[in-house]
Amino acid sequence: MTGLIEISPVVAAGGSITVFFSDNHGMDWKEVAKIEQSGNQKVAFTDNVFNRYDYRLKFVMKGAGTGLNGLKIVNDIQHSQAVMPLILEGENKISFSAGAPEGTITFEGHMSNTGRNLGVMDFHPELDGLGKNNLGVLSGKGTAIFTMKTPGHITRFRMNAHYRARDYEPVYLDLKSEKLRDYYDVEVSFDAGKTWKKVTRLDRGQPASSKYVEFTDIPRKSREMLVRFSGVQNNTTRIFDLRMDADYRELDGGFRPVKITYVWTENDEEKTHSHIATKPQETWTIHCGPGTVAKSYTMELAK
Repeated sequence: MTGLIEISPVVAAGGSITVFFSDNHGMDWKEVAKIEQSGNQKVAFTDNVFNRYDYRLKFVMKGAGTGLNGLKIVNDIQHSQAVMPLILEGENKISFSAGAPEGTITFEGHMSNTGRNLGVMDFHPELDGLGKNNLGVLSGKGTAIFTMKTPGHITRFRMNAHYRARDYEPVYLDLKSEKLRDYYDVEVSFDAGKTWKKVTRLDRGQPASSKYVEFTDIPRKSREMLVRFSGVQNNTTRIFDLRMDADYRELDGGFRPVKITYVWTENDEEKTHSHIATKPQETWTIHCGPGTVAKSYTMELAK
């Protein structure tokens, strides 16, 4: 919802620090601020991060001796309290679970590329016969190829698609003999397009359909993949919503102890309970008395 950089720069004579912002995994960069003097400063960049889920910042320093004495990045996020763990009067069993040390690169954007949010074209697919809106087939057939790069070795590819592939020729009582005339074939390549592996086919979307797939046949130590959509059209073939995720092993992934703190009141008297989880899976119990009202819940890395 908001973005703020609190920075303590040291700028040499004639030097500068330029701050750049990217919301498409470093494919494009926008200048946020240029700092040309030393001293504590604040840079607001809410207009860049509003309605985003992730972003990158790059600091380009010029001049011998230019550097940073301090840096703090602050974001307010919108979060429904309905999903927060709740405590009530009596015994409350709390469970903590940490997932695998993995990260994810996500390609997801508005399919018609309108408004201030990301559009699918912001991920720079190579188009040949598919349109910029909804990856619609322009004439008979076409392809779109996305390049996904990860900082660690890829573990899986996941995809959600909501699409229309309207036309097929039914064969009575013999579905295997149906002649598909509208569809997308989805394939991936890990050798720069020399060979391709089929992930799925998006078909029989009349008037529309949705599909979720996971693909794990990935060569070891892969950090880049191509995703190709090959569309064929006789009637109407287009994609309304699309999300692609490339999961990868974090370079320095692992578990660190986490401190979990609950604050509540019992008949207006404030109570707190803190627990440090030292393992990826733990359970413990919090006892609450009469008139319990939960106030806050905090998770932070233990010192």
